[in-house]
Amino acid sequence: MHRASHSGSHPNRWQAEFALAFCTLLWGSTFVVVKNSLDHASVFIFLALRFTLAGVCMALFRRRVFRMLQREEIFAGIRLGFFMFCGYAFQTAGLRYTTASNSGFITGSSVVLVPLVLALFWGKRVTLWVYFGTIAAAAGLYFLTIPVTGVAHLNRGDVLTFFAAMSYAVHIILVGEYAREHSAAALSVLQVLACAAMAWLTAIGAHAIRWQEMQLSSNSELWTGIAVCAVFATAVAFSSSLAACCTRATGRNVSGVLERIACAIECAAPGSRSVNATASPRSA
Repeated sequence: MHRASHSGSHPNRWQAEFALAFCTLLWGSTFVVVKNSLDHASVFIFLALRFTLAGVCMALFRRRVFRMLQREEIFAGIRLGFFMFCGYAFQTAGLRYTTASNSGFITGSSVVLVPLVLALFWGKRVTLWVYFGTIAAAAGLYFLTIPVTGVAHLNRGDVLTFFAAMSYAVHIILVGEYAREHSAAALSVLQVLACAAMAWLTAIGAHAIRWQEMQLSSNSELWTGIAVCAVFATAVAFSSSLAACCTRATGRNVSGVLERIACAIECAAPGSRSVNATASPRSA
């Protein structure tokens, strides 16, 4: 039996749109923070610490959700956590090789990919404007990421980030489906805890097969980055965004516009490199 929130508990439209705008501000301002943090920690260790801290904070403030958990909610949270982990893993790994501004723009393409994925894998009908938007986004990605020397010299970080955008697109679709059937509070906590567990398992597995060594150089910059990403960009942002998704009056176009605002904020952030600059490749 699915447990959905009562309509009276849903935030109204302006509250939901404000929540999405606030989440966009948080997400858009963390690209540079994450990139700087990766100078002091390996990708999966950073993600594991980030989502563990976020999961603990959310569990402490939402302890009641564990008393009413249903099996369907647990599975829904794990599915959301899987695609969220894939998105963050690809995006964070990509930030080792590409610029923060490229990462922001490519990640924003997930909004355009949502209707395309719905059409291809969910069998949904989309309008002609969706295809025009997809072509325009593809053209923008081409001129942003393909170097003059050709596809053979494509930045590996941009490729990884595109896979992140695909993962985020599926995550957005599943959030839209599950938020109508389950508690937003339960889903927000469960997906973050699942993401943390997957990050730890991947970090241990990658270290065991010598794919990526566990690296952690403890300093204030690293722990500040983890705290900012965990508390604000994860615990607060995901709780707010899932609650906003329960408001049907909030259109998909709003989240699309806000996603682009996030990229604009990120590109203007101090420390962000030029769009055409290339980060120095380092062994992951």
